[in-house]
Amino acid sequence: MRSPRPVRVSAPAIEVWLGAEFGRLVDISATGALVRTTSPLSAGRECPLILNTPREPARLTVRVVWAEPLLPETSEAPLPRKDYLVGVRFTELPPMAKQVVSGLCGPAFSRRE
Repeated sequence: MRSPRPVRVSAPAIEVWLGAEFGRLVDISATGALVRTTSPLSAGRECPLILNTPREPARLTVRVVWAEPLLPETSEAPLPRKDYLVGVRFTELPPMAKQVVSGLCGPAFSRRE
């Protein structure tokens, strides 16, 4: 049986930098995030993640867990470019970044599903 994992919450439209790749936050939990980018990243890669929040950027370190192409919603409307969903796990969460992640997660920050 799988152990419960932190609750994921939909994220507001926050721009991020995942290493050198620009992206948008899709969802976030206390231990990781889902980011939409225009480039795939290799699983196992460790890189900085910068969350461009309204107050000030939050910097943390993540490890890419998986990446896969985002499929078009319908076969009639192809995406103008190929986008990817990239799942990352936080490996270094400094206190300021932890406050930002906690604020984005709200009460879900300490819950498991």
